[in-house]
Amino acid sequence: MNYKELLHNSAVAFLAQAIGIVVSIITTLILPKQLGVTEFGYWQLFIFYASYAGFFHLGLSDGIYLIEGGKSRNVINKSRLHGQFVLLIAYEIFFSLIICAFALLLPIEKERAYVLLLFAYYIIVNNGCLFLGFIFQAMNETRLYSYSVMVDRMLFLIPMAVLLFLHDSSFEHYVIFYCLSKTISLAYCIWNARDFMGMKMEAVSSVLNDARHYIVVGIKVLIANTASMLIVGILRFSIDNHWGIQSFSRISFALSLINFVLFFMQQVSMVLFPALRQAQEKEIMKVYQATHLVLDALAPYVYLLYYPAVLILSLWLPSYQESLLYFGIFLPICIFDAKMEIGCATLFKVKRKENIWLSINLATVAVSGVFVVIGTYLLNSTVFASLGVVLAIIGRSLFSEIYIARSFTLPFQSSTVITFGVSVIFIFAVLFVPMQLSAIGYLVLVCIWSIYLWRTRGKIISMFHSSNQSEV
Repeated sequence: MNYKELLHNSAVAFLAQAIGIVVSIITTLILPKQLGVTEFGYWQLFIFYASYAGFFHLGLSDGIYLIEGGKSRNVINKSRLHGQFVLLIAYEIFFSLIICAFALLLPIEKERAYVLLLFAYYIIVNNGCLFLGFIFQAMNETRLYSYSVMVDRMLFLIPMAVLLFLHDSSFEHYVIFYCLSKTISLAYCIWNARDFMGMKMEAVSSVLNDARHYIVVGIKVLIANTASMLIVGILRFSIDNHWGIQSFSRISFALSLINFVLFFMQQVSMVLFPALRQAQEKEIMKVYQATHLVLDALAPYVYLLYYPAVLILSLWLPSYQESLLYFGIFLPICIFDAKMEIGCATLFKVKRKENIWLSINLATVAVSGVFVVIGTYLLNSTVFASLGVVLAIIGRSLFSEIYIARSFTLPFQSSTVITFGVSVIFIFAVLFVPMQLSAIGYLVLVCIWSIYLWRTRGKIISMFHSSNQSEV
């Protein structure tokens, strides 16, 4: 594996992520203060719908990503992929028209109709951008995809800053510029794929046959990814339906704080996949083990950040005081979703075990759904429903690690058990222990953990050393 190229791609991806974090900080910490609870709720509703836009590519992009992964630009079939891009845009327009019809015909408030109409447009530009981005990643040109993310985020950041300066409190204007920035990002991707677009398309029958092949492979990954999002998405749908837009706004605020970390983890996973596709079995397993050791080592420190964050946010956004409790409940998602995305899901894709990944995610959605239904409609408790979702995500990560350890004859890492124990203690403290006492007790726990890490530091160092010494 080319570590120099991997580091270069990672650096660009992290720069894109850094810009994304700036945008996320503004939309999470400043925008709710400007818009108010209700308007911010509709903004979050659009962002929530937008997160599911990828479902409408039907697995075509994922199939290309898996099948073409590892091929260079000189080798990959440009004419074939040009035809697939045209087909993708055609059926995205079809889906978009259906959504527009629902938005105009359903008896819903005008704000929701507006959100649906803009979402209908967004699926076209987003999935076009995603398609070309997956091709860049498949060719191990992840820098181009990262640059497109930078273009997208920067071109949204500038008008958003202007709107905030003008004290614009209409969520519609922010949504328009959000869609416009994605449109320009798509234009950037098309320009960098102009050698694809300049190729003559294959016959329609060949295009449809190739699409069927890609979709058959990619649909499993698509459903697995969608199921992964629905684990939390079911909770958000239910809260919007049962408690209304203001409760949805407060829960979404807590989840948007978590998304800071999750977006970062997605960038790491994006860079790792094409690199690991070209690596040997032994090297793949070493990278997997090293990744989990690092995430387990960092987990207690992530939880420690909760206490100063709550202090600052309670002063800055007093209207969202209730959200901070849910922020603590959801915080373990950062660790266990990261372990799943960077380690387990990447390994499942590299080893072409999409069926296992899909089954695990579907089972987790079912468990999450049971907790949400009980918490929402039987107990009328958002806390119970939220805890159930978190437990489902933790269980998914633990099961995946056990499965991988048994399938690839790897030792199950004791650090995983420690991380699980620390997570349970943290959630218990958030729910039942006064904040000051909880902060002091957890600080003592982190000090003990730091001493343990220092005494066992050789294990992590040796793991990285052996990974770097592996030869392709």
